[in-house]
Amino acid sequence: MIALKVWATTLLTALAAVLAAFGWGRWRGRQRARDEAESRLAASEQQAAIAERVAAHSQTRSEVDTLVHQLPDAETTPVAEAVADSAADRLRNEWSRD
Repeated sequence: MIALKVWATTLLTALAAVLAAFGWGRWRGRQRARDEAESRLAASEQQAAIAERVAAHSQTRSEVDTLVHQLPDAETTPVAEAVADSAADRLRNEWSRD
């Protein structure tokens, strides 16, 4: 009878140890999955922010290129022949080594 109690106690202890190990493994797996999901979410948010900055930069560059193409074409003249009181004349006066 005592051998039966020892055997039953050993069996129940082993079953409890297996169930505890199973529960601990499930808990660790759930923690690992949560951590991986958070890191993937942070990485995807960072990639989305980068994509938005690239899109904004491309839009700005496109707008600037459009505005540059709309500028009037003018003939180029040397600074030495600049019209009096023009920006080129002031530049020549400020930067010349007379």
